Formats: sequence, structure tokens, C-alpha cells
Amino acid sequence: MANIGTLYAKIGADTRGLRTSLTKAERRFRRFSTTMTKGLAAVQKHWIALAATAAAVTLTLKKSYNEAKHFETALVDMGKVTDRSLGVMKKEVMELPAVLGSATDLMRGYYQVISAGVTEPVAAIKLLVTAAQTANAAHITQAEVIKGLTKVMRGYGGELNAVSDAADLLFSMEKAGQTEVRELVPVIGGLAKMSHETGVSINEMGAALSLISCVIRIFSNFSF
Repeated sequence: MANIGTLYAKIGADTRGLRTSLTKAERRFRRFSTTMTKGLAAVQKHWIALAATAAAVTLTLKKSYNEAKHFETALVDMGKVTDRSLGVMKKEVMELPAVLGSATDLMRGYYQVISAGVTEPVAAIKLLVTAAQTANAAHITQAEVIKGLTKVMRGYGGELNAVSDAADLLFSMEKAGQTEVRELVPVIGGLAKMSHETGVSINEMGAALSLISCVIRIFSNFSF
């Protein structure tokens, strides 16, 4: 019986040791599992970030490629309206401040400038810059501004020292009247031509148009 008691005691001790070992093993496994889970989450997060970065880079490269393609098309189109070196005109546009707009938009604007008959290089660039600044301020296209400014210059070339004077005229009319530059641009060219032909000075035309715009806005507030 003593031997049996000793055997049971030994078995109990072995069982407790096994349980302790199993408990320790379970704890180690849980720590390992937690570490692996965190590691996998970190790796997954890292790969998601890499994938997002790769997608952004791909989109940027695609946009850059398309922009370069559109720019080259606009540059080649310049050969339809001028015999000047495409390389020289490309350099002129690329040297302009980025705040004026994209190189593609500026090159397309340059095309409109030449098409409007302003072919002298210095005058053409001045018109392009003024048109870009005016377009950005008035939230309209360069093409519209260029058409309006060149028509004003043709009508009142003798009374305007520079194309910037024509742009200043539009903004002064916007300030004095109840109208906006984007509303003036489509009509100012034809109005300048008729006014000049009838002997009306550019200042008189500007004042009259400002007054008319105020009157129209006043009457528009009444219902008859």
C-alpha cells in the first residue's frame, strides 16, 4: 500500500508538472500569436500604404504623360500660324511663371495670340501674359480674353499704350458699373469698333457702358 501511495503521489506530482508546463506553453503560444497578429497587421498596413503610394505615383505619371502629350500637340499646332522656331516658342512659354497656368494652356493661348494677328514676338508674349492674368482673375478662358483684348486694341490702338491698358479698362468698368469682366469680354470688341468709328473715345465708351450696366441692374429689380 505504501508503494501504491508513493506511486499516486508521484503521478500527481508529474501531472501538476505537466499542467504547469502546458500552462506555460499556452502562455508562450498566446504571446507568439499576439506578436504574429500585430506583425501581420503592421505588414498589411505597410503594403496597403505602398500600394496607395504606387497608385498615386502611377496616376501622377499618367497625368504628366498626358500633359506632355497635349503640350507637344499644342506646340506642333503653332506651325500652322507662324514660321518661328518651335523650339524658341517652347522656351518662351516654359520660362513663363507657373501661376499663369499650365504650359499647355499657355501654348494654346499663344496660338490664339498669333491667330489674332499679334505676331511680333515681344508684343505676342505681353498679350499672352496679360490675357492669362486677366483670365485667371475673371475666371474665363484665355481664348475669350485674347479675342476681346485684341479687338479693343484694334479699335483704340492710338489711345492705348499697351495691351495691359485694355485689360485695365475692363476691370475699371467692372468696378464702376454693375457688370463683370466675363460679361464684358464677349461684347467689348464689337462695341469698341463701333464706338471708335463714331468718334467716341475709349474713356467715354467705358463710362457709358458702366452707366448702362448700372441702369439695367436697377430696372431688373423692378417687376412691371
